[in-house]
Amino acid sequence: MTRRSLAHVALVVRDYDEAIAFCVGKLGFTLATDDKWDLIAPRRC
Repeated sequence: MTRRSLAHVALVVRDYDEAIAFCVGKLGFTLATDDKWDLIAPRRC
């Protein structure tokens, strides 16, 4: 059986700050930023 995974997804949102607040606050993701992008990722267990 082949294992599949998803590495990155780009989402277009109406309110950027609200979307980040939801993903970090409600879904428990972490926010990682660099010079060009803001990335959210699941917390490591």
